[in-house]
Amino acid sequence: MGSLFGYEVSADVPLARLSRSAGRRGRIRVERATEATLDLRGEITAVHGWDDGSSAGFALATVPSGLLAWCSVSGPFHIDASARRIVAAPTSCDEVWEQRLVATAAPLLVAERGDLALHASAVATGDGAVIWCGPTTRGKSTLALLCARLGFSVLAEDGAVLELGGRARPLVWPGARGARVSAEALAAAGERPPSDAHAASNGRHVVPVLEAAGPCPVAAVVVLAPRGQDVAIQRLAPAAAVAALTPSLIHRGGPEGLRPAIALLARLVEAAPVYRASMPDDLERGPAAATSLLEAVAA
Repeated sequence: MGSLFGYEVSADVPLARLSRSAGRRGRIRVERATEATLDLRGEITAVHGWDDGSSAGFALATVPSGLLAWCSVSGPFHIDASARRIVAAPTSCDEVWEQRLVATAAPLLVAERGDLALHASAVATGDGAVIWCGPTTRGKSTLALLCARLGFSVLAEDGAVLELGGRARPLVWPGARGARVSAEALAAAGERPPSDAHAASNGRHVVPVLEAAGPCPVAAVVVLAPRGQDVAIQRLAPAAAVAALTPSLIHRGGPEGLRPAIALLARLVEAAPVYRASMPDDLERGPAAATSLLEAVAA
C-alpha cells in the first residue's frame, strides 16, 4: 500500500496518504476493530484539549497490551508497538480520521519502538533535513507547503519521526504524503483551495507536495515562535533548546514516556543546531520568509 516512517503499511481500511517511499524497517498493520477489541482498561497518562478553543480533545492511556489513544473527532486507536499493530474503529475512513492515524497513532507507535517523534513538519534540503516545530498556528504546515513550492521535498507535514540509533546525524523518515493546510496558507503560496479535495472540519485541505524519496539526515531544527512583523532567527544553547522542544514531543505520557523522549531529544540537540524563529504576520511575505529561514539555518 505504502509506508509511514520507514515501515510498510498494510491496512483493512483505505488509506490515501501513505508515502510512496520504500519501507525498509518492517511492517505496520492497521486493523479494523470489533467492539470488544477496544474495550480495554488502563491508566490515563495524558488529556489534552485542542488549541483552537473547540470542545474537541485527546486522551491517552497505558493498557496491558500497549497504548489506547482516543480523539473526539476520530475515536479510539489501540497501539501495540511490540506487534507493530494499530487497531481502530473508524465510523468513517475520511480525511480527518486518517490525519489522526498518520499524525498521532503511528508516531506514538514508532516512539514506543525507540524513535524520537515530534509535532513537526520537515523538508529535505541539499544540506539535510530542516525540522519545523511548534504548536498550532505557528506555521509548521505553511512552511512545509512554501518550501515544497520552492522546490524542496517534504518529509513530514504534521508529525516527524527521527531514527537516532548510533548515528552521528539522526535520520528523518518520510511520513504522510501531502500537506494539510489552511486556505490562508494556500493563498500565501499563490494557490486556491482545490475544488475536488475534501476539507476537514477546521477548513484545512490536503494538497499534493513534492515527496521525499527516502530518509534524510538532520541539518537543523527550528522552534517556531509566535508570528511577528519580520522574520527573526536566534540560535539556542543546548539547555534552552531541550526546554523549547519538549512541548513538541510525542510520547506515551507520564514519567515513563517523558524520560526516554527527553534523552533522545538531548541527543538530537547534540547532533544538530537548534534555532528559535518566527514567521511574519503577513503571509503574503511567506515565500520570501521561508527562503530566508532556510538560508539561515541550513547553510
